[in-house]
Amino acid sequence: MQTEDKIFGLIAQAEDIQKHAVTLQRAAQEVLKTLPEASKSAIREAAREFIVQGAEEASRSLRGVSSEAEAAASTLRRTGLFQGVFLVAVAIVVAGIGYGISSWIFRSRGDDLAELKTQIVQEQATLAALRSKTWGLELVDYKDGTRGIVLPKNMKIDRTGDMPDGRAAVVIRP
Repeated sequence: MQTEDKIFGLIAQAEDIQKHAVTLQRAAQEVLKTLPEASKSAIREAAREFIVQGAEEASRSLRGVSSEAEAAASTLRRTGLFQGVFLVAVAIVVAGIGYGISSWIFRSRGDDLAELKTQIVQEQATLAALRSKTWGLELVDYKDGTRGIVLPKNMKIDRTGDMPDGRAAVVIRP
């Protein structure tokens, strides 16, 4: 049974006791009206005692209900506080995990980028070496299926001739 249910049960009992005390008081008053005066005082005293005991019991019950209500309120406040703290802790853990994953991804992408930059520098060095060895000559395939060599800008053919092994040669000058 939950604390709130206990509280409401105790309140209901206290109200029942109080109603019972009021009912007994009325019944005692009715009886007192019909009895002779001598017995009235004895009955009044007994009724007063019974009413006082009922009132004291009702008062104790109300105090108990009040303390139970305070305990329940305290429990509810603690429960809410614990839930709030738990939610904040979960949010911090999730944020930490998200931060860790994103920083790992950025680091791995940064490493990949650095590696690619290194490869680009190496390929550019290879390209520069090839250009210096080939003097900037470019081989092309034309649409009609023929092939040719394109000279760099400001280079001219000086003369053509044959090599001793039978290959054709072209001498260029700037």
